[in-house]
Amino acid sequence: MKIKHADIHPGFFAMIPRDALQSAFFPPGISQNSIWDFFKTRKDRYFASLCAEGSVSASGALYEFLPGSMTFKPVFDLTSVCMVGPRSIPPSKIHTSIDELADGRLIMLTHTTAPAPAHPCWMLDAYYNHTWEGFAGSHILVYDPRTGTVVNRGIPVPRETLYGGIYDEAHDAYYMIGFLRGHVYRYGVANSQLDDLGQAAEWGSFRLARGPDRHIYGSTRTGWLFKIDVDRSRLVDLNFRLPGAPGLKSRRQFAFAATGPDQRLYIAHHCSDRLIALDTKTLKAEDVGSIDPAPRMEKNWPRCVGGMCWDDRGRMWYGLASHVGGGPGFWTHLASWDVTRGKQPEILGLMGTAERATYYVSEMIHSNGRLLAVDTNHGMDAPGIRIIDLAQLDQLRGQPREICRDPFSYAYLEDRLTAAPDTITEAQMAPYVKLLESDDAHGRFMAQNHFTIQAERVEIIPLWRSIDPAESGVRTLAWEDDETIHVSCGKSAARNFK
Repeated sequence: MKIKHADIHPGFFAMIPRDALQSAFFPPGISQNSIWDFFKTRKDRYFASLCAEGSVSASGALYEFLPGSMTFKPVFDLTSVCMVGPRSIPPSKIHTSIDELADGRLIMLTHTTAPAPAHPCWMLDAYYNHTWEGFAGSHILVYDPRTGTVVNRGIPVPRETLYGGIYDEAHDAYYMIGFLRGHVYRYGVANSQLDDLGQAAEWGSFRLARGPDRHIYGSTRTGWLFKIDVDRSRLVDLNFRLPGAPGLKSRRQFAFAATGPDQRLYIAHHCSDRLIALDTKTLKAEDVGSIDPAPRMEKNWPRCVGGMCWDDRGRMWYGLASHVGGGPGFWTHLASWDVTRGKQPEILGLMGTAERATYYVSEMIHSNGRLLAVDTNHGMDAPGIRIIDLAQLDQLRGQPREICRDPFSYAYLEDRLTAAPDTITEAQMAPYVKLLESDDAHGRFMAQNHFTIQAERVEIIPLWRSIDPAESGVRTLAWEDDETIHVSCGKSAARNFK
């Protein structure tokens, strides 16, 4: 969908106060353009995963972020701890999977969204099982911050890229969800035993969140919530679907979740402005309202959460990301909502500085009165971390604000040359416009080179929502007539139905 400057609100490009902000970025010119995991340990150390995605074939790396000096300290790169074939799809990232074991070590997974060197774009679905140009599978890595040593525990699920992970300390188990097949796996940290709990999602779900009851929660790609009962090591369908825009079938998986002061799990998904509160005692979910207090912009709706956390005063903070062209991201505003006290959401301004606005926030952490937010996917520019002093932010409310002068922020507009401030030249915008055109070209390429069965009508029948997910694997299919199909599934005993 094309969008013009007139389609968005006046004041849309007003920034948050610069004096409340500190910024740290990786050096320009690196191959990686994103951070898709950012984690704070119990000893107040911060670790960020430097990731590559898009059209650049590169592996990821782990860094420690040092807030005192606003610098990044290298920990390890994935080419040194994983076996990466010269022609293969690389382990381009550590994605939403860093967690802390009981003894202080960090456990995490490799993932990929970068192409093989010879591929024009990321073609995982078509090439994942290719001998030389495919993806061997995600690695489980365990890093000890005290000694600096990293141990590769191997590939638990061959030819699958594991999209998210989370640790259950009570049972010393690490749970993982697969991108391609949607299965949830349980990995015993002490004995390396791997259990397949069955299919929980169609594909492409990543966020696994720990609830206040210490069980784990996630959702399908189409938005149906599920629970991982860690005491029984079983998947439980919660029979609640996250709300979405009319006609939105996919990308309804929840992307962010955090426990509020009322001990409910607050959930937001990729393409919706609705905030859901889940009572993990009763398993009842409530739609508590829209996270976007601004009047609706038809060509920029629904705006979505990017990064979420609660401060020590009971306020929820989040990035409010725009939604143009079918996906979330860019034009991320800083917002807060004192939702448990019945207040309304508030937008504080466009995140970042006037020279570089924040494109997207993949993770947000509150610590000691400050927000630490990831600034990621700003074109092919190096990513970084923003620190926002909340006390300073409150003091500067109502002060005159700078207007964004970031060329990338205006590149999405159809009338970008007239909409942008006079200080931005066409030459400055050109690399970002070229990147957007390249993304469109990749989309056309994939549309012309199908890797799936093409049909006029496709219907998903989620068997794992009707029977025990562990028993939902299909064994046989047989047509009775043009309208009826017999299905047999189950590991321990056959389950037959039409």
